[in-house]
Amino acid sequence: MKKLFFAPVLVGAVVLLFSCVSLPDIQLHDPEGVDVEVLISPLGSEYRDATLGIFDFTCGTNRNALGMRLAEVAERFIIKRGLFRRTERLHAYADTGLDQAFTLARSRQYKLVLIGQVVKYEQGSSRSEVEMQVDILEVSTGDTLWRILGRFGSQDVLRRAGPNAGKLAEQLLPEMLVVLSRVPEPVEEEGPVLELNQEQSVDPDSEYYCDGDDEEDLQEED
Repeated sequence: MKKLFFAPVLVGAVVLLFSCVSLPDIQLHDPEGVDVEVLISPLGSEYRDATLGIFDFTCGTNRNALGMRLAEVAERFIIKRGLFRRTERLHAYADTGLDQAFTLARSRQYKLVLIGQVVKYEQGSSRSEVEMQVDILEVSTGDTLWRILGRFGSQDVLRRAGPNAGKLAEQLLPEMLVVLSRVPEPVEEEGPVLELNQEQSVDPDSEYYCDGDDEEDLQEED
């Protein structure tokens, strides 16, 4: 009877002991860093007042849920940052050709369109990697205003299974889009600065000196 009595007490004590022990957090994924490269970017902020339509991302030649999630991520990020006057998802793909994409954008009165593509999606046994490209084009001219490339790789430190590549893509995209809020302003060339040296300065007691007071007018000599 004593053994049956003390056994539950012993088990409870062990459970209580382990519940009170603070175990260190284990980082199971080892990110390799985010690489973002801007190939094309306009000068100035003339497009801040433009409207932007976002197409669903394509994953290679496939249309899937990841492409729609990435379009949602882009929409939320750009709206939160207030990068353009109006930003909305088009709930359509642009993989049928730019002409059809521009026709749809014009019908909905968008000046710019964002077209994204997952160019590499690698779900490995212990390591995963994604690469993406984001283009923002002007509908009226077809010109590419921004072209941003991004890469993000990560591996499981326990060598069990690679991190979810879709989650990596969702983490990478905001790091790419933050470039839109750092548009370089055009550098204005400064003209020559004219300086008066001590010999060229005007004597305040001179009749030609003007102190900026408009209340007193110069009187003509009789």
